[in-house]
Amino acid sequence: MERLLPDNQTTASLPASRLTNPECESEQLHASGAIQPYGALLQFDAVTRRISHASANLDTFIGVSAPALLGCTIDELDWLRGMDFSASSVGAGKRQMIANIANIGHGQVDAVCIHGRAVVSVEIERAQRAAVVAPDQHFMLPLMTAPSDEADLAAYRHALATAVAAVSGFARVMIYQFMEDWSGEVVSQVNTVPMDDYLGMRFPATDIPLIARNLYLINPCRMIPDIAAVAVPVLGCTAAPPDLTWSDLRSVSPAHLDYLASMGVRASLSFPIQLFGKLWGLAVCHHLTPRLLRVEQRNRCIALANQFAFGMRAYHSARRLQVTDGLNWRLNRLLSSLSDASTLTDGMLASHEALLSLMSAQGVAMVINNEFATAGTGLSVPELTQLDDWFLGSVTETVFTTRQRSTEIPLPCDGSTSVCGVMAIKVQSSRSGWLRFYWFRPGEASQVNWAGNPDKAVSDPRATTSSPRRSFQRWSETTVDCSRPWSAEEKFVALRFRLLALRIW
Repeated sequence: MERLLPDNQTTASLPASRLTNPECESEQLHASGAIQPYGALLQFDAVTRRISHASANLDTFIGVSAPALLGCTIDELDWLRGMDFSASSVGAGKRQMIANIANIGHGQVDAVCIHGRAVVSVEIERAQRAAVVAPDQHFMLPLMTAPSDEADLAAYRHALATAVAAVSGFARVMIYQFMEDWSGEVVSQVNTVPMDDYLGMRFPATDIPLIARNLYLINPCRMIPDIAAVAVPVLGCTAAPPDLTWSDLRSVSPAHLDYLASMGVRASLSFPIQLFGKLWGLAVCHHLTPRLLRVEQRNRCIALANQFAFGMRAYHSARRLQVTDGLNWRLNRLLSSLSDASTLTDGMLASHEALLSLMSAQGVAMVINNEFATAGTGLSVPELTQLDDWFLGSVTETVFTTRQRSTEIPLPCDGSTSVCGVMAIKVQSSRSGWLRFYWFRPGEASQVNWAGNPDKAVSDPRATTSSPRRSFQRWSETTVDCSRPWSAEEKFVALRFRLLALRIW
């Protein structure tokens, strides 16, 4: 069912509750003190080699109980004896695979040693070998050629979703891309069985809070084979919980378990996609029944996500080269025309069309000291004066952009203009003092289809915290006070514009 806002109702601003949830952000996910039961865990000091923590289910995997190993050195275990785990030899997050450490009851057991901050976690899983659906190159091949233009992007995203679905066997695979405000949109989806379709739908930033996004930046995947599984406590020599920052087995936040249950899924698997050191998005897999992927299957999916990221980086690098081709010449010509003009007004009259075209804006303003020159559709003089005082005196960034002036700039709006988007640049010149440039865009009516009402949380009388929304049905919202976004290419041009202005003025 599609739920629409009334025709005369629009959103005036983005509620803070969609950007951050203090309860979720304060949750110490890495210090949960428990793991998921599909594996067992040991943690020891990288220098002393002494075991400080062990999961309560350890004996079912290697035949030795957790209490028997706490306080001992890892040299008590044949398969760890003699290995070099000193902090200087391997960096945090690095992994070492140890195959066939035990063969007890349920067959072969493998271990992965994960290096952390002065500690090493040994995560132990049963090693049932999965049947290979097809050679890796069969799924990797469509991702080997990077997209050449925007028209190729949809097919490239779909190729990743298709490949991950085939390798993982999960029923639904979504490619989830983060927006500027850290909300996310499903930009591709593959279902192998009938499941809800979220293609084109948006999820608020609070669905994947900052603390979880930071963990995605340093971990290759996150697997939850069964949301109904009971977490296993990790025992320690002291009351301090183990640091599970880099752990695959780390237990799941109760809020996230509720979230997945509300979506009607039983198992989840996610792979981060990073571009240029930042989290671009996720490949998210869901299944209707419990589903466990072994290490080698997860590694195949990780390789697919990494290849996709490589192709996307190549695409964006090519776009950057297209933007920079001849850019310095055009900007030098524009800035020289402005600086050579006898007055600021004359410079604006001669160059306003080039300035507007540069940023695809409807209004532009230039300020030197206390002299203003404007063109196109921009702010009123009082509003522009207030904006200039704020940008010059309160903003540390030399390049600032917003598409929603009413919420991101703490100044009153007199309603005399339709300006919503602002790009601002400031340059300190030894000859002319502070130069400021402003570009303006009007608000545009746009519709966002959310997966459920993003402002609706459910109060659970049994819990001490708020619960996630229960419905993910399409909830459509119209916004009127946001401009078209400033693109990555336009922000790059702004940085180059400022750099060249420093040389010319």
